[in-house]
Amino acid sequence: MSKNNLFYVFVSVLFFANHNFSQIESGKIVPSAEKTESKEKKEKMKAPKEKKAKIEEDMTGKSFLFIGGGAQFTQPLNSETNNLFSEPLGLKKDEKGMVTPVFNINYKISVSKGFYVNFGFDYSQTAEKYNWKSPTTDSAYNYTNKYQLLSVPVGITYITGKKIQFTGGLGFAPQVIFGSKNTLTTVTEKKVETTTKTPLRNAVNDFNIMAYIQAGVQFRITNGLYFYLLPEFRYSLFNTLNKQASYARKYWTAGAQIGFSFNF
Repeated sequence: MSKNNLFYVFVSVLFFANHNFSQIESGKIVPSAEKTESKEKKEKMKAPKEKKAKIEEDMTGKSFLFIGGGAQFTQPLNSETNNLFSEPLGLKKDEKGMVTPVFNINYKISVSKGFYVNFGFDYSQTAEKYNWKSPTTDSAYNYTNKYQLLSVPVGITYITGKKIQFTGGLGFAPQVIFGSKNTLTTVTEKKVETTTKTPLRNAVNDFNIMAYIQAGVQFRITNGLYFYLLPEFRYSLFNTLNKQASYARKYWTAGAQIGFSFNF
């Protein structure tokens, strides 16, 4: 073998030995540049998941603002009184409840993990009706009583969950009646219809207090914004009519509200 050939063989062996040695250090293989780049790419791909988890952990904030509306069914609870003006219930015992609208805005302040003190404002209506129709003629006798109310609900709320949250609460709602009306419609045998509207303000107490309980869910639309569904039950603690009325009236309502809540 010529000297030139020996020289080329020597250089080749030296090159491969040096290449392999660069990958071995203290008995361990040092990652190549390609493997290091691949590992860095995988770590970058995992980064968004860590960010998402952080958002979910921070979803519950210091306060919530609920804005919404819905409908409620009112059931009158009429009873006889023992005062000088007391009379038999008569038609009042057959009054039926009606469905009426309700709108509200409610603010909830965090006091501890999951627990909030809340207060707000509600506009609502309550109503009852009586319908009678003669089985033999065209005579009819119908009336409705409607009341307009402003309430200030105050209570405690518990909220838990992440993307889907459970919310429940209870409390009291002082309320003021600022409008009331009786609408009476009569139809004679000759099909003559007459309708009269009479204010009821002189017969009702302007102030009352409702006890309430509610439980529902809210769904996270985006960070800080939710859509909620909140069923609620309320019961009047006092007689809604004054002492000169011929009977006593309490009532309960059952309904549901929907709307949006903001977490900040």
